[in-house]
Amino acid sequence: MQLSVIILNYNVKHFLVQCIASVFAATKTIDAEIIVVDNASTDGSMDLIRDLFPSIKCIQNDQNIGFSKAYNFAVGHAQGDYLCILNPDTLVGEHIFSEVLSCAARTHNLGAIGVRYIDGAGIFLPECKRQVPSPLGTFNKLMGRLNATPGYYDHALTPAAQGPTDILAGAFMVLKKAAYLDVGGFDETYFMYGEDIDLSYKLIKRGYVNYYLGTSVILHYKGESTDMNAAYLKRFYGAMVHFYKTHHKTNVFSILGVKIFSQLIIYWRSLKLTEILTDDFIWQATVLVTTQHDLEGRLKRWSKAPVRVMAPDYFSEEAVLKNTMVVFDADSCAYCDIIQWMARSENSGLRYRVVHPEVGCLIGSDQSTAKGEVVAL
Repeated sequence: MQLSVIILNYNVKHFLVQCIASVFAATKTIDAEIIVVDNASTDGSMDLIRDLFPSIKCIQNDQNIGFSKAYNFAVGHAQGDYLCILNPDTLVGEHIFSEVLSCAARTHNLGAIGVRYIDGAGIFLPECKRQVPSPLGTFNKLMGRLNATPGYYDHALTPAAQGPTDILAGAFMVLKKAAYLDVGGFDETYFMYGEDIDLSYKLIKRGYVNYYLGTSVILHYKGESTDMNAAYLKRFYGAMVHFYKTHHKTNVFSILGVKIFSQLIIYWRSLKLTEILTDDFIWQATVLVTTQHDLEGRLKRWSKAPVRVMAPDYFSEEAVLKNTMVVFDADSCAYCDIIQWMARSENSGLRYRVVHPEVGCLIGSDQSTAKGEVVAL
């Protein structure tokens, strides 16, 4: 078998359905399997998945064992020569795996491959390519000095470029199973956050080459399995402290400085979590991109603005006005088209939702720092 796509789920059943549907579309011509490992969800995720996708392999844990342990356990059941580590709050295009596997075949001494991420508003997410974290680089990132030197993100590669990079994000990461096992997989000390940095760093330390393929794009809603609370902050910044303790053991003063600064950031950002996020979006129109006009009536009950139907062949981001909510019908539009339309219209003033008639809901997210929206139609 060529590829095992492993998806870790925790209480995001509608995002998971969308993700799996897109993966099925992307693996039609590939010898692949889909494995869903669930960390004791309570939202009926696995019952729904078994009903809709009976051919996938399901692993259901009786407790939340975290990101690293769950993926390591699932890899033990994987049959593919290549692994795809995939988050459930993602949407992939029909050609993503053929593009990535083609790149893997021509990349010497490959570690892992990552691709360009956009969020639910079409905004590029820079964490898909990063530098090896340093204490000063992390300090600059936490202080919002994103273009300072040393930096946190890899600015040497533009978003649409391709080439070697140090650190890839774990929302979508493809690598040979042999390389994954060679470096010991994910460090299970990390419960959530930081494990992708650690794995990427272990790969380059072992002499592998991590590669960024910016010509391929996925949608990552980001953070749908996580509550943005104090526990999240402690895990997020605690993971960085663990990384330095693991890989920079001789630099005692830097580790101490990172610990102290992390505690200050946790306190400061916990105060920021209480702030109300403002949204200045003035909803003036809704465009439903579909070939099925029966959806129009259902959408009108939800929409705050007049609904106009547009066929996929005639849709373009230039064809709609600002302050428009664009709703893509997943049964009428190719996933790769949806993602490309969104990526091209970054900062256009548009908002997006994807409707899945088979489960009777639409899904979307307007910013990567807050949870998205699932609406029953």
